Amino acid sequence: MGQIFEWNGEFFRAIRPAWEAHVRRLFDEGIVQKLVARGWLIPTEISPFSTEGSAMVLAHKMVRFETFPQDWSRSMLLDAAETWLKINLELVPHNLGLVDGHGGNFGQIENCRLTWFDFGSIVPISKSVMGLEEYRQWFGNPLSVLSEKPPLGGLVRSSFRGSGITDAETAAVLGKPSWSFARFLSGRAIAKENTVQGRRKLLLEAELAQLPKNLPPPGTFWQDYQQNNPLPPDENNLNARRTAVRAVLQDLKPKTVADLAANEGFFSFMAARQGASVFALDFDEGAVESLYRHAKTLPTSLSITTACANVFIARRTEPRVDLAMALALTHHLALGQKYRWEFPVKMLASYTTDALLTEFMPNGLAGREGPKEPLPDWYTLQEFLSALEVHFREVKIVDYPAAAHAIPRTMILCTGRRI
Repeated sequence: MGQIFEWNGEFFRAIRPAWEAHVRRLFDEGIVQKLVARGWLIPTEISPFSTEGSAMVLAHKMVRFETFPQDWSRSMLLDAAETWLKINLELVPHNLGLVDGHGGNFGQIENCRLTWFDFGSIVPISKSVMGLEEYRQWFGNPLSVLSEKPPLGGLVRSSFRGSGITDAETAAVLGKPSWSFARFLSGRAIAKENTVQGRRKLLLEAELAQLPKNLPPPGTFWQDYQQNNPLPPDENNLNARRTAVRAVLQDLKPKTVADLAANEGFFSFMAARQGASVFALDFDEGAVESLYRHAKTLPTSLSITTACANVFIARRTEPRVDLAMALALTHHLALGQKYRWEFPVKMLASYTTDALLTEFMPNGLAGREGPKEPLPDWYTLQEFLSALEVHFREVKIVDYPAAAHAIPRTMILCTGRRI
């Protein structure tokens, strides 16, 4: 349909002459505008620009941070599936549909909302099942597995590094699907329908009816970690530590922030409220699920994207940010995962072009009471600062009046990324 390109920090699509009439029809009949208004399609408009060899140029809203189905929590997968089906049902009366059914064409925009961004997938219906086989592998089957086998979240996400879960694989995990009268009637109605559009509509409605109404939570270790920390943060009633973090955000004014091991996103939402575009990462699906469910309830629009991901595994396309935050994390990397300072510091620094806000926990994993066993000789504040100085020109301790009953911790701000 056209060539995608980036120019001056924005995304464009140069439409080939053979597709001009099709694309103009999408706008003239209000199809694009309706899908965008419902939050299903990436905001798109006809731009005033032109390029050599193209009939017209479209402007698309930028998806700041790229995520894939292997990064999503189960509620995110369910919402994306519902969006794909509703887009197609909206397009059927126009004899249009999405030719692709995989999850790589979704991006998160405001409040983690998953939105279809492949405009070029909207084409005339070629057959009633167009895109549906891919949809079942990427959405229908994985959701069936999650609905009946909630602990398999990690395995389901791993399947997206390939091509999802086939019908045969689903049957192997769950056994043969149980017979139901509703499915029987649906199959008979589809078989009796003579038109391609009519059959497609019934197939899409059948898939929509089979989506689980809700999914059991993953029940992971960190899911309930912040139950006593209300979201969103009450910025009129912050403790000393949170006040110190907010002061750093207000002073640096970063345009982009990566919150590493974000848990349920307390500081992610804080940074977004300060005007930053935030990428909140955590390896624990339960924490990401809680963050996502909260983001959906926000009455205001915040630029926040979330992903279930290990911060130690480099992401293939992610641009570095102005500020990386690694709060209450380094002691887990050093003592829980047994990494000396050089490696975790290098990985944390790799996320940013300028600044890193992090913490040192003098008691290690023990919290307020103090370590029950001696800490390694290298686990000292000075060794940590020395490792940070390899990557940043300025490394300074952020002083704030911590309460006597608070867990001991030292906040450190690093600026001036060296490489």
